[in-house]
Amino acid sequence: MTEELDVDVVAAMLRDDQRENSDFLGHLAVKLTGALPQQTTVEETSAFFSRKKTVQSVTVAFADVHYTLQREKHGPVGRKAKMVRGVRLSTQELGVEAWIAELAGHIHALAKESATAREALEKFILG
Repeated sequence: MTEELDVDVVAAMLRDDQRENSDFLGHLAVKLTGALPQQTTVEETSAFFSRKKTVQSVTVAFADVHYTLQREKHGPVGRKAKMVRGVRLSTQELGVEAWIAELAGHIHALAKESATAREALEKFILG
C-alpha cells in the first residue's frame, strides 16, 4: 500500500463515518481517544435533567498543531491551530472534509516516524 493510499484510506473512513453516523462527533471522539489517548481531548455537555452526554468538541493536540472539530448550530466546524512552544500562533477554520484530510495526513506523517504512532494509526483504522 502506498503512502498516499494510506492517507486516502484514513480520510475515506472518516468521511464515511461522517455520512453514516448521526452522532459523528461522538463516534469520532471514541475512535480518536482509543487510538490517540494522550493527544485527544473531548468536551461533553449534558442536557438539562438528562444523563445523556453530547460531544461538543474533539481536539487532537500534537506539538506543532492542534486539530479541533466543534459542534456548531449549522453542523461541525473544523479548526487547525499552529502551535509553537504551547502558544497558539494562528487558527485556520476548515470545512469538515479538509479537517479530515489534514488530520489523516498528520497522523500518517507521524506513523512514518514512530512505531507508537503506527500502532495508533492501525488501532484507529481497524478499531
